[in-house]
Amino acid sequence: MSPAIKAFICLAAAHAMVDCCALVWSIFKNLVGLNLARAGLLQFIGMFIASLMQPVFGALSDHGMRRRLVVLGIALASCTMLLGPVSMTGDFMHGPAGYATMFFVIMFAWLGVSMFHPPAVTLAGETFSGRRSTAVALFIACGMTGMASSHLFFSFAFRRLNGHTEVLLIPAAMIVAWVWWWCRVPQKRCDGSLGLRSMASQVAQLPRRLFPLWLMQVSVAAHHQGMIFLMPEFATHRGYDDVFVRGGLFAALIAGSAVMMLPVGHLADRIGRRRVMFLGLMTSLPLHLLLVLTPRMPAAGCVVILFLIGGFAASMTPVGIAHGQALVPRQASLITGFLMGFAWAAASPTPWIVGTLAGRPSLGPVGAVAWLAVALLIGCVSAFFVPGSLEAAPSGRDGSPE
Repeated sequence: MSPAIKAFICLAAAHAMVDCCALVWSIFKNLVGLNLARAGLLQFIGMFIASLMQPVFGALSDHGMRRRLVVLGIALASCTMLLGPVSMTGDFMHGPAGYATMFFVIMFAWLGVSMFHPPAVTLAGETFSGRRSTAVALFIACGMTGMASSHLFFSFAFRRLNGHTEVLLIPAAMIVAWVWWWCRVPQKRCDGSLGLRSMASQVAQLPRRLFPLWLMQVSVAAHHQGMIFLMPEFATHRGYDDVFVRGGLFAALIAGSAVMMLPVGHLADRIGRRRVMFLGLMTSLPLHLLLVLTPRMPAAGCVVILFLIGGFAASMTPVGIAHGQALVPRQASLITGFLMGFAWAAASPTPWIVGTLAGRPSLGPVGAVAWLAVALLIGCVSAFFVPGSLEAAPSGRDGSPE
């Protein structure tokens, strides 16, 4: 097995673990009965800070630190397993000190997630450089598989272990050691100085024509974050069985992304990324409206629609990243951090907003989810203006390399 294939395999497995850990908070708040507005506020602050750090980690990655950032990111992401012991503290957990403790736990974990993604996505894309969109889509699909199992896995472990989820740090340490041993792909290194001023200058010098692509990523991220945060409460409000509340509907949403990302990425390599981004978001919008405007939808129908929404909306993330990397290939990790980190930072208030809206009797969780259609609408408009090239683009085709 070649070093590139070995690196891709261990990176894909690590991505599944990291994304599984990253989404524990949204089911944990439901398991222990946290206030939705407060839980959303903690997620907003933590994710905002962590997401803003992604371009910094991307720049560090471009300067030869990819492997170290990947390994440290995996280790920090596993910190969410410490939420279980915090839940065993009784009234302390629901007081100011308890919320502060939980904030620092998820803050370290999300910093690890932000640290992992820019170098890992870049390394994964370089292992199959001739088919970057397909490689990135396959890599992110593995992460989506971890996401899909997150709620079911953590709720099962939380109950089975009576809250002692810290024992799951042992298999996490084994994955860290595996990645350290197998991920040995030669790294490209950028020239130039490295510092906060230099990194800020690099971000400031990115072409302004990338703004529609970034705004599209913000819209997709906002919709995704809001759906993930309120999915347990949405399932409860609709009266679905416990298995759907504890992760069934959430798994359907993420499974759609995981299954459809690879064919969508392959389609983008063939017919153009801009076309795929616009058509995917245009398809997601009516499906989202059907989900929230049909009050007595059976659970099976809800699963199918969530699967399609996840497939058509979230699949636009890897396509957008691959398009940005193709537009600015010399700063691939910085672009990845910009399109993921800054986009997720801009979208990070969404859980706080929808959590507050869900607490209003006139809206509830279903009404709050309905407002997420606005994000999809903005994404559709933005995708229409995404540039095909940073120079003059030939009509009817993406001017960037596929």
